[in-house]
Amino acid sequence: MSDSLYNKYGGSPAVAAIVHGFYIRIQEDSGLSSYFEDVDMTGLIAHQTNFIGKALGGPEVYEGKDLKVAHADRGIDDDAFSARSRSPCRCARSSWGRGA
Repeated sequence: MSDSLYNKYGGSPAVAAIVHGFYIRIQEDSGLSSYFEDVDMTGLIAHQTNFIGKALGGPEVYEGKDLKVAHADRGIDDDAFSARSRSPCRCARSSWGRGA
């Protein structure tokens, strides 16, 4: 696992910082925050940290639903998806000291 993206970019602390930063941006975005009004953000952040950590080759365990199934009832339109897609990259660049 030493050559994984997870380790290359800082492991658990980096993943947690990126996920946390992502959800701060989401909550500050008037076009996206309404999708999260009834969501346990602490639980969601922990869940997403595990998901991203596992996806990057880390030791985290992800046992959640398929992404399409998990988001099917959220009413996410193409504009919201596009706006949401840009945030993780900005959070990663910010966390790695490369600007937002």
